[in-house]
Amino acid sequence: MKPFLLAPSYQDYLWGGERLKQEYHKQTDLYPLAESWELSAHPDGPSVIASGELSGMPFSQFAAEYPQLLGHAYAGKQEFPLLIKLIDAEKVLSIQVHPDDDYAREFENGQQGKEEMWYLLDCKEGASLYFGFREQISREEFGRRLSDGTITEVLNRVPVKKGDVFFIEAGIIHAIGEGIVVAEIQQNSNLTYRVHDFNRLGPDGKPRSLQLDKALAVTSLVPSKPQQQAAAGPVREQPGQFRVKPLVRCRRFSVDLVQVEAAYTHPVDPASFVSILCVEGAGTLRWKEESLSMQKGDSIFVPSDCEQVSLMGTGEYLFTYL
Repeated sequence: MKPFLLAPSYQDYLWGGERLKQEYHKQTDLYPLAESWELSAHPDGPSVIASGELSGMPFSQFAAEYPQLLGHAYAGKQEFPLLIKLIDAEKVLSIQVHPDDDYAREFENGQQGKEEMWYLLDCKEGASLYFGFREQISREEFGRRLSDGTITEVLNRVPVKKGDVFFIEAGIIHAIGEGIVVAEIQQNSNLTYRVHDFNRLGPDGKPRSLQLDKALAVTSLVPSKPQQQAAAGPVREQPGQFRVKPLVRCRRFSVDLVQVEAAYTHPVDPASFVSILCVEGAGTLRWKEESLSMQKGDSIFVPSDCEQVSLMGTGEYLFTYL
């Protein structure tokens, strides 16, 4: 089957802004615009096929009806494994934590847990994020700090810059700080346990709900030493043509940053589909005798039977596969 463009679903969480509209060509009346779900089969916001003979089909329906086009690595899975987003944090997100698979299966009606990675697309000067505990604390102290709103006092506050990569395991307490735009690749889960929301009010004028008991059950209290992820493998490049930097290799997914100066050809392994997200510049994706144009913010799904695809032009892309 041919590769196809995807139209995202949108989320208007109160901490979002306007940058996804202004810089990533997202078209929606929602304000603020916090997230665009670029590759999603999740019931809270599936993306929709936006080109080709299946145009208009929710991606969740495609994944259910064409599992053979997701690749051998998908065989036997009950649900689509990934969710890929663009996130504009005009304001700091809530301090939060995600459960692992075991907890989610038992206590969240059989859902997946959530581990994720962030690739920082841009940030304001002096931006930072919260990532794990600075030092070991007891579960009693953790509970007390959740109750009295002092949890940020014992968290790592990590300065960030464009191009940084972070991998967040389930159970690590964290939050994206204000003025940061990220691409997030994660398990196909929307389970988030908020523990501190900076005394903000939701659209209904009431404080947003916190999930303190669940957070107490799943949060790792082991100190974290957050640092930018090193390259997950050797960089491949052909000067004047392309550069491929592996960003993450984990049991859930693999992510590469592909920088194209002129042309890059990617062999498609029949083990997995490929998600291509354009994060800078523009180009043309070619396969056989056909093509699709891409601009910053566009997402293309490449079925596992495509053999190979080529990118022409000048741009930066995140390639994600199983």
